[in-house]
Amino acid sequence: MRRFVLPLVVLACAAGLLRGQAYEIKVKAYPAKGQSVKHTDTSRQVTHVKVTDGDGKVIQDKKEVADVKQVYVETSVTESVKGRPSKFTRKYEKSGTTKGDETKADAYEGETVAFELNKDGKYVAKAEGKKELSEEDKKKLEEDLNREGRATDPMQELMPDKAVKVGDSWEIAGKKLAAFIGGKDVTADKSKGKGKLVKVYKKGEQQWGTIEVNADIAMTIEKALTKTNFTMTLDVAIDGSSSAGKAKAKMTLTQDREVEQNCMKFKVAIKSEISGDIDRVEVK
Repeated sequence: MRRFVLPLVVLACAAGLLRGQAYEIKVKAYPAKGQSVKHTDTSRQVTHVKVTDGDGKVIQDKKEVADVKQVYVETSVTESVKGRPSKFTRKYEKSGTTKGDETKADAYEGETVAFELNKDGKYVAKAEGKKELSEEDKKKLEEDLNREGRATDPMQELMPDKAVKVGDSWEIAGKKLAAFIGGKDVTADKSKGKGKLVKVYKKGEQQWGTIEVNADIAMTIEKALTKTNFTMTLDVAIDGSSSAGKAKAKMTLTQDREVEQNCMKFKVAIKSEISGDIDRVEVK
């Protein structure tokens, strides 16, 4: 029995040291120059729209479900500056949307697309093969990367400004949430969030950790107030050594507004739930 005592003591001491150690959290958005990460991203959006007239009669009650799946290998062609490379590529193995029994593949499925910064600091998408991207596909691929007001390294906006210990929480200011989401829709002074370092662990020489984020975000969409709750759990390298990792996120948007049509007023209640999983694995 005595031979088990020393290992248990060592483990207990190590756990105590980890709990007491403070970590400066740095997350990496893109792989290093010449390296690749395989992304498997799945999401489901469930949107429920209910329309009632002035007497409370239900005029429309509609629910729509859309599933999106993308599998691609992302490779950095150049070194990252301020969190992003001037050029990177994505080789799309899968990319499509399923609604009901119908699945529609994107035109660039099976293609490699290069993204390169122009003189205005915006990413421009271009197919590397013989097949050119349509203007619609170009806009779709560039839109998220070039979202106005979004930080160059948006995930870092959710991280603490100082070192934290396991179990510590930190406030996420509204302006940081606005920089994370991007666009002009977020009302920063009415938004707030909180992050927490749940645990830390080693993967070889890399320092990894589990982080939880919960935020209430006020947005204005089509001139109507939209209340948004956002939750996310991250398992990532917190020392900035790798862009690999996993994320599970959920966003719930609710909006109530009045519209007028043909001199009649209607109440429109919209609820949209978006849930997603991201899995990023280094390609050797």
